[in-house]
Amino acid sequence: MLAFTISQNTIIQGHIIFFEILQFPHAAKYMKTQNENSSSINVEKLICLSHGARLAFLYQIHYQVEMANEYSLRNP
Repeated sequence: MLAFTISQNTIIQGHIIFFEILQFPHAAKYMKTQNENSSSINVEKLICLSHGARLAFLYQIHYQVEMANEYSLRNP
């Protein structure tokens, strides 16, 4: 858990990259589920076919977190 000392409104941006290899029969269903469940996150997928009937997925998830003013949260 990260702790922040916030004196102003802060916006934190970045990206997460992760990699998965899935068995082919489940890949299409998994892609659809991921797409439906990530409506608030911009997900870019690079899909590569490899031998052995597997799909390789590389996800780049871009996130933006808005941290509210600490003072205004304590003193509305």
